[in-house]
Amino acid sequence: LSHQSISRQHCVIIHGIDGPVIADLFSAHGSFVNDTKLVAGQPTRLYDNDVIRFGGSSRKYKLKGTGCKRDSSNDKRKREEMSDDGQRKKQKDGSVRCRHLLVKHSGSRRPSSWRQENITRSFDDAMARIIELRAMLEKDITLFSDLASKESDCSSAKKGGDLGRFTHGVMQQSFSDASFALQVGELSQPVVSDSGIHLIIRDE
Repeated sequence: LSHQSISRQHCVIIHGIDGPVIADLFSAHGSFVNDTKLVAGQPTRLYDNDVIRFGGSSRKYKLKGTGCKRDSSNDKRKREEMSDDGQRKKQKDGSVRCRHLLVKHSGSRRPSSWRQENITRSFDDAMARIIELRAMLEKDITLFSDLASKESDCSSAKKGGDLGRFTHGVMQQSFSDASFALQVGELSQPVVSDSGIHLIIRDE
């Protein structure tokens, strides 16, 4: 797309096991689904007939053939939850305790880990792996610590991904926002940060 408001790397759309997801890559003017601005770095499920718009462009793209139908009774609530305002409303004061699983890629701010000295996988490959791992956890959430200890590119892997307790704003913004938006015991959607792509589960 050629438009002054559209960034060179604006967003990514990946078709995962459970259907397509879209994530705005911290673009200057944002990405929109059904006229709701996405939270940068937080992948959002897409459904048939969703309308996507990039930046200030007037062009709109209607999604077809995903095989995923949106529950119309929950449509308004879901749009509110994935908006910037909705995320802020869900944030809570105080602190949380979370575990996470990190998959890095070549664009991560430090593309190396205890698992691999030089990480060369692409962002798309990292997202695909995160989606695969999330599908496994949806079937059995008790696997989280075990998967984190084997798959996470963070040093917290040796503790099953446990980050301990932290207050809002201590972590990178997208990670912090996602952590505070979770209910206790809830697993996040993939969360994009400068470090890579995360899955987060809130313990307290």
